[in-house]
Amino acid sequence: MLFGKMTVLENLEMGAFSVRNKALIKERFVYDIFPHIRERSNQRVETLSGGEQQMVAIARGMMGGPKLLFFLTIFY
Repeated sequence: MLFGKMTVLENLEMGAFSVRNKALIKERFVYDIFPHIRERSNQRVETLSGGEQQMVAIARGMMGGPKLLFFLTIFY
């Protein structure tokens, strides 16, 4: 779940909120993987397309440097 009233950067920062060792924060890494969201870092998430919102959600999940990310995709 993203925070629509917040910017892309603020959402990414929320993903790293609980990281105690700030050296583990992967902001540059997620911007390298998703360069499109770097261009939109000051834009509110609610104004992004669905695909852009998915990129932000994945990037936010990666901010703390997890060892594993689990994605649930439902196909109809």
